[in-house]
Amino acid sequence: EQWTFKGGMNSHNHAMFSGASATLYTHIAGIRPLAPGYGRILVKPAPLPGMQRLSCCIGTVRGPVRVEWSRATGDLAVSVPGNAMAEIHLSSPGTTEGGLPLAEVPGLRILTADAAGSVVEVGSGTYQFHTP
Repeated sequence: EQWTFKGGMNSHNHAMFSGASATLYTHIAGIRPLAPGYGRILVKPAPLPGMQRLSCCIGTVRGPVRVEWSRATGDLAVSVPGNAMAEIHLSSPGTTEGGLPLAEVPGLRILTADAAGSVVEVGSGTYQFHTP
């Protein structure tokens, strides 16, 4: 692989430098570190128009971070590795976790809530959010 055309090699497919996979994790799935070593994780999915679902997993030094969502069902599943905290942005009021209103979920702290949605903080574990 070369950056410029030389000696008959014309491949300029440098996927490792294109940022395509980074965009999937950091923007569409919305997984970003808020502290070194993913000790604190931001989960703020931003689905593209027309996208119906996403399943994404990124390995960190603390373990895998998983985000799965479906536009059709309104479900968002988030797995937070051990010894980490996550700030999760939920795009709709009335969201539940495991069938419970957010205020009733043990270990979940509501950071903000308004007509646009909620921001919650959770520790390690797997969470199943549902938007009506």
